[in-house]
This record gives sequence, structure tokens and C-alpha cells, in this order.
Amino acid sequence: MEDSVTMMRSKRKSRDQARWRHFLGPAAVAMILLSLVGLPVTAQQSVEQQHEEATASEHEAHEFHRHHVSVFLGATTADIPVEGEHGHSGTENEGGEGSEETTTETEGTVGIDYQYRFSRAWGLAIAFEYVGGGARNWMAGLGPALHPVAGLELYAGPGFEHNDGENEFVFRVGLAYEFEVGRWSLTPAFNLDFVDGEQTYVYGIYVGKGF
Repeated sequence: MEDSVTMMRSKRKSRDQARWRHFLGPAAVAMILLSLVGLPVTAQQSVEQQHEEATASEHEAHEFHRHHVSVFLGATTADIPVEGEHGHSGTENEGGEGSEETTTETEGTVGIDYQYRFSRAWGLAIAFEYVGGGARNWMAGLGPALHPVAGLELYAGPGFEHNDGENEFVFRVGLAYEFEVGRWSLTPAFNLDFVDGEQTYVYGIYVGKGF
């Protein structure tokens, strides 16, 4: 009995360690890349601020707002486990080990996003999203946003996903381009979420307003 309990604890520990490895790997790579891109951009912005009266930079042509609130309308595409004949997902091979079968599904997604801009180059974004259809899960995330040139936005940050009563760690990397009309903006975006060793694609349009 004690051997069985010890084995179960060992399997659970190994599974948790594997989840952390899946989470930390993409997170570390994304944050390093964002820093490498952001350092020269920040230095360039500092020089531009010193000469802003003499030279109009590309950022200055793009209207700048400290606060920005957006509504997200889009879709989420992910691989979903398929239940077998006996209610179990996947099949068993000759060794008795399970091999999970999946199907790709796309569900409608809505959300809200708030970003505070510390400068023209850097901001902090907070996002909440809901995926409908068969998925029915919530996602919340927080992370830095880099604006290397006018309109372009790069994002990377952690979060969590709530689904079927469970919370999973998420790490998101995203790319977007903002089109502004006065204080209003229309921003096509593509995000890649890493969840428990799997990838989920979230894409759509943000409709926002700066103030």
C-alpha cells in the first residue's frame, strides 16, 4: 500500500515538474528576445527625446496616449482531446501506454484589454478573455508590451487559464499592429499561448480608445 502511494506521489511530482518545464522554456526565450529588442529601442527613444524639438520621429507622428482600453473580438484554435468508446481520451498501444487522440477546434473569443504606457516604447498590458463553444474557459494575463516602431506591438507575459474547475499556467507571446483614427484604434492581432506543453492560437481584432 505504501509503495502504491509513493508511486502515485512520484508520478504527480514528475507531471508537475514537466508542466513547469513546458511553461518556463517558452517564457524564458520570449522574455530574452523582448529584452534584446527593447534595449536598443529604449536607447533610441532617449536620444529622440533629447532632440524632439529639432526632429520629428516616427513615434511623434503616431499619437501617444498613456491609457488605452480595448475590446477583443476573435477566435481561438486549439487541439482538443477526443474521447474513445469507453469515455477515455485516446487509445492504448501494445505496451499499455495511452496515446492521446485530438481534434482541432476553433471557438469564438471575446475579451477586454487595458494597457498603461510608461513611455512611447514600453507599456504594461492586462488582458481578460473568454472562449465560448465547447471550450468555455477564461484566461487572464499580465505582461510587458514593446512598441519598437509606430503602430507595431510585441507582447510577452504569463497568465492562467481556468477550465473545468482547474487552473493552468499560460505564457503568451503576441504580435499586433495598431491603426489609429484620433483617439480610436483598430488593431489586428495574433497571439500564441503555451498551455501545459501545448500551443493555442488566439487571433482577432482589438477595438480600442486611448485617453
